Amino acid sequence: MDEQKLEKTLAAMKERLTVNTALKDELRTVFRRKRRRALAAKWSLAAAAAAFLSVFVLNGLPGVGLPGVNAAALRVQNQVSFVEIGSGSALNVAEHDGKVYVPVAGEGLFVYGGAGFHRLADRELSDLSISRDGRQLLWAAGGTVGTYDIQSGVWRELLKGDGREVFYEQPAWSEEGRFLYVRKLLDPGNREERVAESAIYEWRGEAEPPRKLAEGRSPAPVPGRSAFLYEKAGEQGIHIIFRETDSGEEREIDRGRSPSVSPDGRYVAYVKNDRPGPPAGGQAEAGRVENVWVADTEGETRRPVTSNPLRPEEDGPLDPPASQDERPAQTPAEEGRSAPEQGGLYRYASPTWSSDSHSVFALRSLSDEGAKVSLIRLDLSTRTLTPVETVRAFEQAVIQRDLDFARSLLMEQPDFFIGSNPHRVSYTILGSGTANGRPYVDVEEYWSYTANPYYGIQKVRYELEATDWGYVLNGGELLDDVLVTGTEDGRLTLERNGQEEVLLDPGELPRELLPPGPSRISSLAYVPSRNLLLLTLQVLQDETGGKQQAAVKLIRYDTKERTFELLEERAKLGEAANVGAEAILVSPDGRFAALDLFSDDEPAERSHILVYDLEEKRADLPETELTAVGLEAVRTHYWNGTNLHFTVKSHGQTMHLVWDAVRRTLSTP
Repeated sequence: MDEQKLEKTLAAMKERLTVNTALKDELRTVFRRKRRRALAAKWSLAAAAAAFLSVFVLNGLPGVGLPGVNAAALRVQNQVSFVEIGSGSALNVAEHDGKVYVPVAGEGLFVYGGAGFHRLADRELSDLSISRDGRQLLWAAGGTVGTYDIQSGVWRELLKGDGREVFYEQPAWSEEGRFLYVRKLLDPGNREERVAESAIYEWRGEAEPPRKLAEGRSPAPVPGRSAFLYEKAGEQGIHIIFRETDSGEEREIDRGRSPSVSPDGRYVAYVKNDRPGPPAGGQAEAGRVENVWVADTEGETRRPVTSNPLRPEEDGPLDPPASQDERPAQTPAEEGRSAPEQGGLYRYASPTWSSDSHSVFALRSLSDEGAKVSLIRLDLSTRTLTPVETVRAFEQAVIQRDLDFARSLLMEQPDFFIGSNPHRVSYTILGSGTANGRPYVDVEEYWSYTANPYYGIQKVRYELEATDWGYVLNGGELLDDVLVTGTEDGRLTLERNGQEEVLLDPGELPRELLPPGPSRISSLAYVPSRNLLLLTLQVLQDETGGKQQAAVKLIRYDTKERTFELLEERAKLGEAANVGAEAILVSPDGRFAALDLFSDDEPAERSHILVYDLEEKRADLPETELTAVGLEAVRTHYWNGTNLHFTVKSHGQTMHLVWDAVRRTLSTP
């Protein structure tokens, strides 16, 4: 995701929000930090009640499947953005049993799972579908359709286009050995109407000729039934149609595109481009927005499962001459051109159900030409989040800056500030209760600043309001405010609710911990309940011709006993010397510390994570457990309990993974 563009857009959106002025003033007062003497001029602090903030992970919810209820009863339990496509464009997605397959234009076929993200093949693919047993991929490339056996690595071509007039595309498994696909014929003599035919066919095996089923695109077979859904052009745009294969009987589900039917056959996910309803407290605004919708395959009910805010007007037209639903299907020559700007901040594409029918995968990007694409997952259920789960969802949405999900958890849209530093690195739910007839949740939020001695702790009480769709945050109160900062001369101070004290004078560091040459205190973390202050002492390279090279020392300081302990020293990362530290993140319980390390002897973007267990006195490098090759960067993200969320960049793509620091295992979010 383009962070600079997103931050600019969010700042502009702030001016367009209709809010409760009294609430906004209250929150601004409650969450405004006082200016700090040492580092305050270097940043603007992010408000703790940030309303729009992009990639959410919610852990710890019980696994709840989707019973046979109508689509209107479904609620989003979790939204995860776990792969960012940094080079090329993601074209589709397929998933089976936790493994996600993504074809990327110009890069090849990638697979994502608990052990990392790696390139499965360097073939250029445009469409992808996976068999029910997860053994075969059905693919399309350059007008040809074929299969790929995942275990044996064998590729087969089943329908071969000529690359000029006959194209086979959009294949989808209907059952083992059978699939639907689109046969597209082009008329090279007619420049205005190049598509002479776009029809859906069924392939039953090489012994039988393909059977034509309907005129249209994007076939989505309904498991367990002789039926499928597809796109059909009409007078009012593109419609999603349910069709009985044998009788030919049809009924309309909704306007939209790219249908995908859940493996249990109950629901269809699709992208719909429509005018939004009036925002809370305001009037409807012009423009069209794309969202992912879910409907019953019976066509009884439907609802959006994403929340796409409108773009600021200065970023482009909000109401294009024709919506994507109203345009005819593109020809191969037209495909690849940028679509007209839509009214929404995001674009969505290629929704696909998970193999367990509990989640929908989709591609999302900012609606700017050339914006990076993220692969997201929406987990659905009929249950309502509790107050604690709602606040947990909001906390993680703020940490990961998930714009659309965070705003759905707020009653109002308070004023906010966006900044890269300081940034939230973890949180702890302290408790919950009821006051004045309304539920509340108390949270401790932890803030850090990259490569600087800064650590903040805020205790916040969030009040919640019950709505038809669950609980939403409706105000908050700052209960406690702690900040540890460093001065240029090496002194560390603790400020709590306006009262300041000195935690450490530079002369208190034991001589045996100091290098012969220059050094400084870099990132730090503070755990008051343990009287624990973790310091990274950055040993600086002697640039005057001395022999001292850069290194990092992790030091434990007991603020009550005023004692020091050297926990870890890193002078090399593999064979690379001149090691530096960018950040230190401590788990909320104070047991684990995660350090972002780099070496000046490696490429500038290369980075590593070291996880240190303060109880076992043991250091781990999670990247050693990855199957991904060509690692470019490994960086910390945040702690959720004793699970460290981090990112890995490989082959130009960035993926989100989780390190269980207790079990020392990797998983996907």
